[in-house]
Amino acid sequence: MKTLLLLAVISAACRAQTDCSLGACYPPSQDLLLGRVQQLRASSTCGLTESEIFCTLYQQRQIKCCPCDSRNPNGQLAHTVQDVLSTSGPERWWQSRKGVTPVNLQLDLNSLFQLDSLVLSFKGPRPGALVIERTLDYGLTWQPALYLATDCQRSFPSIPTSSPLTLEHTYCHPLKLNGDNPNQEQKIDFSPLRQYMFVPASHSQKVEATSGLTGLRVKLTELGDVPQLPGRGLSQFYALKEMRVMGSCMCHGHANRCVPQDSAVQVSPQCDCQHNTAGLNCERCADLYNDLPWRAAEDRNTHSCKRCECNNHAQSCHFDWALFESSGRRSGGVCDNCMHHTTGPNCDRCAPGYQPNPRSRMDRPDACIRCSCSADGTVDGGQCEDSLDSCRCKEKVEGPRCDRCKTGFYGLSASKPAGCSSCSCSPDGSTSGVCDPMTGQCPCRPHFQGRTCDLCSDGYWKPALSKRCEPCGCDPTSSTSDTCDQLTGQCQCRPGFGGRTCTECPEGSYGDPLTGCQPQGVSLEGGVSGPGIRRSCDSDRD
Repeated sequence: MKTLLLLAVISAACRAQTDCSLGACYPPSQDLLLGRVQQLRASSTCGLTESEIFCTLYQQRQIKCCPCDSRNPNGQLAHTVQDVLSTSGPERWWQSRKGVTPVNLQLDLNSLFQLDSLVLSFKGPRPGALVIERTLDYGLTWQPALYLATDCQRSFPSIPTSSPLTLEHTYCHPLKLNGDNPNQEQKIDFSPLRQYMFVPASHSQKVEATSGLTGLRVKLTELGDVPQLPGRGLSQFYALKEMRVMGSCMCHGHANRCVPQDSAVQVSPQCDCQHNTAGLNCERCADLYNDLPWRAAEDRNTHSCKRCECNNHAQSCHFDWALFESSGRRSGGVCDNCMHHTTGPNCDRCAPGYQPNPRSRMDRPDACIRCSCSADGTVDGGQCEDSLDSCRCKEKVEGPRCDRCKTGFYGLSASKPAGCSSCSCSPDGSTSGVCDPMTGQCPCRPHFQGRTCDLCSDGYWKPALSKRCEPCGCDPTSSTSDTCDQLTGQCQCRPGFGGRTCTECPEGSYGDPLTGCQPQGVSLEGGVSGPGIRRSCDSDRD
């Protein structure tokens, strides 16, 4: 009965990992190494430059010596790193040079994958110690996933030997002794999740924290022990008969299959994304599904991306944390590039210059129709006040469409708060307070000019208390032109002439400018000379 119950639990767990509707789902595991042998390299390989002789234990008490010559990778005596593939055959294996340690085996995946297990089948003496490492940044940094050693305290004295209780730590797993025959083939089966069985976290959390990798490295740090026999000594080296890197594309629980891309590789990096996710690894929400923040799926929660409410007027949206927080963490989607003359975070309003279509709905392409309101003359930039096409005019604007200035105003413009500027026509110089609605030109009385008719025409001036422009009256002979100062009426006189109209002597002289002006001053007899002044004081005496 217990066996049947256990099988039922295992079967349910397997269904849960392939059925994406129930929560996190994962693609089936296959060999990541197949099709990527060129991305696998070893820091040491026997016989690359010349043939080497290796002596190993044979039938427990005998010694067998064989050459290694890898100069021809396809030769029978070659033992290159490509020979560790599961498809290489039973008589192929990789082998390092004699006595060289440490040796690295490194697989560069060039994309993010999920590692389920690593199977290492060693030939000959198994290493005394090794470290399995992974990288998430394409080899820039490496993190140890597991230490293994025959004697953990001797090989890795600073590494704990007890199973970790958090996902941030690892430990050293003890290897069983080789026994009487060190050449007996032995297998190491590493699973990233197995060492964390005592960590209080869900399966999906463990996958996220420990299984992702863009590269894998096996550091062989300690040569295996070999027995001491009389005569020729036994060789010490590393040899690997088979290496299987079992895993799948990394989809963060949002896919149950990898999309085939290249027939040469068994596992493609492209996920067949579910839960409204997208990207090579389902690492983001699909274009129109960013109303909630992206999250990796969990065992009983798909954390599906939520569609933005764009009323069918947008093809994408983006997530805004500030909006998400302000909504009580319910909605953070902002629609991009609203179409069909709509606007707003949810494309739920008509754009300026458009109004709701009373014969349609907001989620239809014809939801908004063009307003008849002038964008320049309305207080809301052309928005209609309601579905009846009622326009809200600015203060100095009028008309059903708010498209003309009120009487006495001109220059309709969106930049003017009141919509139009005052005509400000001069009451003296204009015949009316109404100006041209486009240019602002006031209708001027005779002899007035300027936009507001506040200036006299050329040849005229306006005395201070007068409401009319008077002729300058400049003397055509003694003045330089027929124009005068607009405020004083002063003409521009030629040299030797003065007065407002240039018909008198200059200031400081007297006489007739036509016959000659005399400077004012004191006469020789001591009197003062000038117009109307007698030359001698004696003339008053009797």
